[in-house]
Amino acid sequence: MKKLKLLSFLTLSVLLMTTLSCENEPLDPDYNFDADGSVDFGVNNDGSGPPGGESTGDYWPMAVNNVWNYDYTVDDVAQEDYVMEIDANVNYQGNSVFRYLQFMPNGTATDGTEFDGLDISTYSRKNGGDYVMTVGDLQADLGGGMLSLSQTGYSVIMLKDYLDAGATWTSSAQTVTSYVTQDPNIPTLPDITMNLDYDFTILEKGISIELNGVTYTDVIKVGSTLSSFTPEFPNQIITADSEYYFALDVGLIKSVSYTNDQADGVESTSVMEINNYTLN
Repeated sequence: MKKLKLLSFLTLSVLLMTTLSCENEPLDPDYNFDADGSVDFGVNNDGSGPPGGESTGDYWPMAVNNVWNYDYTVDDVAQEDYVMEIDANVNYQGNSVFRYLQFMPNGTATDGTEFDGLDISTYSRKNGGDYVMTVGDLQADLGGGMLSLSQTGYSVIMLKDYLDAGATWTSSAQTVTSYVTQDPNIPTLPDITMNLDYDFTILEKGISIELNGVTYTDVIKVGSTLSSFTPEFPNQIITADSEYYFALDVGLIKSVSYTNDQADGVESTSVMEINNYTLN
């Protein structure tokens, strides 16, 4: 079965089945904050939650018209440069957030098929020393208007700048998938539940990295592991490991994402490395 892979900052990728539409709803949050980050901690579906610890600096500058331009490769094949840009400061689900004109590469299937008609907004905000990424409601046309996909949004803490190297946190979500079709010849399928677990680790802190001839100092390296499991299809386990490099007063300067679709036997690696940026 072909699956849709939304390459995101997380590789915070949301993983969906392309024959289905989705309604994403996180599990009831039950995270207990611990200052050393060693216990599970997350945010609610709407991005609300207790503030994080005291911030140690601005590792993800958020302002309208901030632009980051990246060299982008997939499985060592160069793609067009990717541009991440903030286009507005808006209120979303009761929070003041920054909306991205582009935040992640377009959706592709695990067999390489490109999908058009994806309509999704992505937001970020800073809450104390926590950097919250929110994926908004998703709409996608998969069948020329006869088959569509929809998904409600969710939020994940991508970075906690006040934690030491080795600290961890976890976010979990549950996705319920169903058809939206205008074609009477397409049979109705039962709902499908997908469980998503995101595990984050501060891998390194205060490091330096050189990209395109520029040395960035005071960098935090974050590791992320996404595991998805569908009880109705127990053999279709998808994992995605990612590494994110955040530079002080610059933002995301590099990401490396590894996706493994165990059912299809497909592995893929995507890399984004910054080549220039404009901050306001």
